[in-house]
Amino acid sequence: IHNMSLATEMNATVGNILATRDTRKKALHGVRTDTKQILSDAKAMMQDYKKEGGKRKDDVVERAKDIKEFLKSSTKGRMDDFKTMMKAIEGDLKGIKDSVSDIGTITKKMMSHYHEDRMEAAKSWASLSKGSKISHKEEAGEDVKIKKSKKQD
Repeated sequence: IHNMSLATEMNATVGNILATRDTRKKALHGVRTDTKQILSDAKAMMQDYKKEGGKRKDDVVERAKDIKEFLKSSTKGRMDDFKTMMKAIEGDLKGIKDSVSDIGTITKKMMSHYHEDRMEAAKSWASLSKGSKISHKEEAGEDVKIKKSKKQD
């Protein structure tokens, strides 16, 4: 009886091994199929990427040509614009220099008139402070210096 139960157990074990083998075989077949599909999708994606890369490269080359042609054709116009702008700037600078020179001339004249006015005022003040006597220096047309009193400081 013992041999029979051993044979039955062995038969059941072999049946289990065969059943799990079939399950593993089906699972491996599913993994293999999925892997093949993933590799196929990746290959197709890489081919699409190469095509798009070639298109992008062609677009970049075309745009570079367009820019080069634009720069070549617009160089003369840009140079003419630059020269016109520089002439305007040079004219403005000349105007500023002339204005500065005029301001210097006007300032010198104003200072000269101020000096003359100050001399006349000094003579008037000197004559007022001395009465109607005019000093010899004033008659000679020399500068009259007015001394400040301590109260004026």
